[in-house]
Amino acid sequence: MLKGWAPAAATESQSYLVACAQGHRLRGDRAEGYQAIRCPICGLGIFVLPRSPLPQPIQPATKANISEPRRSVASWEVEGPVLSDPPLDAYSAGNRPDYATDAEIEWEDEIPDQTGQTVVEPAPSLASSMEPVAPQPTSFKTSAVKPASTADASGPTTPRSKVGAKSGRAPKSQALVPQTSVRPTIRVVVPETWSAWAVRRRNVLIFGGVLLIVSGTVALRLRRQHLAELPGIAEIGRIDGLIALDAGEFAKAKPILLRAARAVDEMGGEYEGAEEIRQGAREAALFADLVPESLETILDEAGSRDSQADWQKRFETLYRGRSIILDAQIAAVPAEGSPKSAYDLDYRVYFGRGPKPTGRGRVDLSGFELFELSKPKLGDQVRFGARLKAITSDESSGDWVISLEPESGAFITHESALTSLGWPSGE
Repeated sequence: MLKGWAPAAATESQSYLVACAQGHRLRGDRAEGYQAIRCPICGLGIFVLPRSPLPQPIQPATKANISEPRRSVASWEVEGPVLSDPPLDAYSAGNRPDYATDAEIEWEDEIPDQTGQTVVEPAPSLASSMEPVAPQPTSFKTSAVKPASTADASGPTTPRSKVGAKSGRAPKSQALVPQTSVRPTIRVVVPETWSAWAVRRRNVLIFGGVLLIVSGTVALRLRRQHLAELPGIAEIGRIDGLIALDAGEFAKAKPILLRAARAVDEMGGEYEGAEEIRQGAREAALFADLVPESLETILDEAGSRDSQADWQKRFETLYRGRSIILDAQIAAVPAEGSPKSAYDLDYRVYFGRGPKPTGRGRVDLSGFELFELSKPKLGDQVRFGARLKAITSDESSGDWVISLEPESGAFITHESALTSLGWPSGE
């Protein structure tokens, strides 16, 4: 299974040797997809099959005393992905390609010389530049070519070549190679199918599938175990958490009730006393995070600072996000059709050193969701807690504005918790 992680082994190259309908042979390497190419000589199409997925056959051992058979004229080959030299019959009359030559050539029977041996003429080779090239000796046999003007009168009359018959000159020994343009090879790569991709990576896929099944099974078991524990967590919060809240043990009540509230939410609220647990969690969080000083002391500190930047830095460090608890009446409600109006309290904070206060602060309830959802009426007595967002100075009125976080509000229902803080009781 670990072999799938290693890089794929290099595929062994497979060569091909195919011929077009005219007999021109082409040699090269097979690709993963099929190749549709054209013969550079005649332009006919050649179809090359893709690389075989099967292993190469084992070549039979050759005996040392058996010499390699001499290749025939029809099987000349040039190494590399280039066209092999065309067979001789491609130049014969009636089978000549559609390109012009400098002379008419008639191939005749072999002419034995005086010693009885066959004369071997140089064979044309196909150069990459397709220009006339110097002759190279080859292993095939062909007829001797003698110019008509230099025939041996004393010898027997033999057929002669008509090379240079029209011009009256002896044919050159250099072979004439047709001037042709090599057409580019068109190689079409077929995209790998999904099944082939999966087969090559089957070990990795199997290992990944097993790992996924095991991980899913473990996660499912843990999820079921967690769901089975939720009712017990909610019950602990309803009993122990609320008792600690009423006793003023806010540091103990806060984590118990918050965990119980999350358990109730995961159960979709389908639990007896779910709303009581959620309300207790909100109040416990506010009581546990109360500011250490009164609003009068905080505003007096703000007014004594030399600059607003200095005060804002201190506020962000000590007071931002801490909670306050207020008990006041609704002095104003938003007017219908006026988005700028908001709720207001009859609560004002007076501060300053000396017998008379020198500053005043008010609570800004713009966008405060607790009142926007509950919609208290004018004159209603409200007791709630919220978290501080900012305390800034209003240049127009000279008052300090106490801004609250919009989503942090909660009504206070546990009076025993307030009494533990020294808050006066309802009586």
